[in-house]
This record gives sequence, structure tokens and C-alpha cells, in this order.
Amino acid sequence: MSKNILVLHGMYQNGEILKYICTPLIDRLNNYGTLHFITGPIPYENEYSDVIDLYGWWNDDDEYTGSEESVKQIRHVFDEHGPFDGVIGFSQGAMMASLLCALKKNDVNSYGWFSPKFIINICGHDNECLRYADMFTNLIDIPSLHIIGVNDDSKESTQGLSSRFKNPVIKMYEIGHEIPSHDEFYEDVIQFMQTK
Repeated sequence: MSKNILVLHGMYQNGEILKYICTPLIDRLNNYGTLHFITGPIPYENEYSDVIDLYGWWNDDDEYTGSEESVKQIRHVFDEHGPFDGVIGFSQGAMMASLLCALKKNDVNSYGWFSPKFIINICGHDNECLRYADMFTNLIDIPSLHIIGVNDDSKESTQGLSSRFKNPVIKMYEIGHEIPSHDEFYEDVIQFMQTK
């Protein structure tokens, strides 16, 4: 049965950029699921801003300013295009997906709408926001696959995020902070999804 999957991009990206990067993954998952890419509501500026619009899920600060707006947007996407069987997040998008898992764990009445059966986190950093620290004290019990780059400068933080989940499935690849693009990754994702 084909799965409906929400995909959350990283900081200084947008849904279309990540969709392009994930073209090989989309092709491989064609018989297993449909990926729904969205763009975060928080605009970013850098040297490429004149050429392409870049966004994130909160401002680049320790308070995750703007995260509430992102939660509202993702809820709207769940209402309009859900339910989603799973969520794939890259970098800040993986952090956003994990934050929603933690919020639901602590307040199911307010976040019951966030109902994926699994999470796939790719190079997601651990929580660094003090105001959300209490949300991560209890292990998140949603099935999770964590992709970690051996050469990622944020590898330790990525491993820290995986430790927030109960029985996480962890796969390490010879990559940096990026989406893997080889057969082993595609096969691991498909195998994980098929069991959920």
C-alpha cells in the first residue's frame, strides 16, 4: 500500500530545492509512497537570496523564534493534505519533525493531529532550545530511522537527537551533512517504511 509522506527541508532551503535533491529518492519510492514537499514560513537571507527564496522552520537563534508559526503551518498541511503515514526531515526539518513528536508526547490533546506512523530524520541536530528542553525529557516512542553522516561536523548532535527516541534505528553512511544518494540508503529507507 502506497504511503503519504510529508518532507521537511533544512535551513536555507525550500521545498522545491529539497525536492530536486531528492529526485533519486522519489524515483525509488515511486511504488511505496508519495512524497509531499512543503516550504517553511520563516524567510532567510544570504548571498543567494537575490536569486532564490530561502526559508527555514525558525530563526537561526537559540530560542527557535518562529517555531510556533511553523507548527501552525504544518497543522494546516496535515488538515489539507493528510493524514500522513510518515515524515522525512532533513537537518532543521528533522529537528522540526522531532519537536512535533516531543510536543505530542507531552500534550496529546493539543497535538493529536500530528499522527505519523514513523519518522525518518536525516542529519538532524539535537534540541538546543531551553524552552523546549522539558519536552524531550521522556523518550519519544514513534518508530524512527536516523541517518547520520560519518563526516558530518554535527555527527554528535545528530546522534544526540536519535537518543531522544525509543528504540531508534540508526544508519551511518560515509557522507557529510547531506542527503545520501546511493543504493544502500534507498534500500534502508524502503525496508524501514515497509515495516510500518
